[in-house]
Amino acid sequence: MAWQVRSRLRSSLLGLYVAAAALLAVAATRRSLRWRSVIATALVVVAVTGGTYGLRSSDLGFLRQWFAPAENARPGEYAGSWSQRLIFSYIGLRVFADNPVLGVGWWGELPPAEYARYLPDARARFPDQPVRYFPQADDAFIPQQAYDQVLYELGVVGIFVFCTIATLAVRDAARPARRWPKTDHDELAAYLPAGWVATLAGALAGSALFGGTPIAALFWVTLGLVGAVVAIGANRVGAAVTG
Repeated sequence: MAWQVRSRLRSSLLGLYVAAAALLAVAATRRSLRWRSVIATALVVVAVTGGTYGLRSSDLGFLRQWFAPAENARPGEYAGSWSQRLIFSYIGLRVFADNPVLGVGWWGELPPAEYARYLPDARARFPDQPVRYFPQADDAFIPQQAYDQVLYELGVVGIFVFCTIATLAVRDAARPARRWPKTDHDELAAYLPAGWVATLAGALAGSALFGGTPIAALFWVTLGLVGAVVAIGANRVGAAVTG
């Protein structure tokens, strides 16, 4: 659907921010940070942000409603894909509140039996949103982002495992930044794990992890890449020491 594409575009923008920050942090850690690189990175981020905002500013209308509501605004005037994301997050949190330990089980799309009873409360909580923004009581509930999905489908146990994996990935992504030989002609490999993990973190805010989707494959490929670079870096450091 079009609104899903728009949401993923903006979550990719979030991934750009996190990745840019991660790459600058790696450069600072390796004492390779230069003003020219900082300025170039900032210009790219600003340019991409400006283009995205120009194309999708209407989808952020709920912020205008919160901070500067118009007196004669029509119901649904400020609706956008992020408005719908808030609705889905509300329903997902209600599902989690009733199934906090193990969640409702790993579904690609939640069946109506797991969420339909929360729809009346959601409509009462967001009365100014279009009817089409709410999931249907006789259709499936499509997860909007991996973080919500893990929480309400796998509960506290699942989110603990997920956070553990994320922590290990961040730790391993930081190792090449500190230890990869600066004299090596492949020094860019020191930046790759951190940039990739940071980008994935942003992408997960706009896509779910249910089986068969490209983002699920990218999730596991990223973890494998980080582990591989750490192993290669350790071997090169060891070779440099013994040599």
